[in-house]
Amino acid sequence: MVTTPACKVTWKNGNTPLKTDTIRKGTAPAYNGSITIKQSDEQYSYTFSVWTDGKTTYGPTDTLHAVAGNATYTATFRACP
Repeated sequence: MVTTPACKVTWKNGNTPLKTDTIRKGTAPAYNGSITIKQSDEQYSYTFSVWTDGKTTYGPTDTLHAVAGNATYTATFRACP
């Protein structure tokens, strides 16, 4: 029996880890944790915009590419006045 290797997928908000999933290599990851937020500051409030893996940007409803190894996706936000 051949076993498909597992990959670790880490979801982050800036430098803060939100969740880590273990999925099979060749599977597209999907975030299913709590809604990602960024704290408002004096000038802006922030709305979740996209996930990025450092090379590719994925919109909130996009299907992420299948993973070939461990991967990290970081939430990016849009400033709203």
